[in-house]
Amino acid sequence: MEGNREINFPFISFCRQRMTALILAAAKGHFEIVQYLLDQGARINAKDELKRDALTLAVMNGNIKIASFLLKQYILWQTTLSLSLQLVELT
Repeated sequence: MEGNREINFPFISFCRQRMTALILAAAKGHFEIVQYLLDQGARINAKDELKRDALTLAVMNGNIKIASFLLKQYILWQTTLSLSLQLVELT
């Protein structure tokens, strides 16, 4: 799943690490923005230059509501991916 190219484009953030908007929003505790970005196709598994994803930074910064939401979304994404791969193998 590629998602929206503009939403997933990494940029130089305040700490000079290439982060996507989703990673930065999760790190800073902006729940509504995290929801919006995922709805628009942001890649939940994208990582910054230090190999951290949005879930990792949400946990590191104590953003429990976002971490819980991202964990549920990640499980849903993994389940969907797994089912898709199983369907491909059957065809």
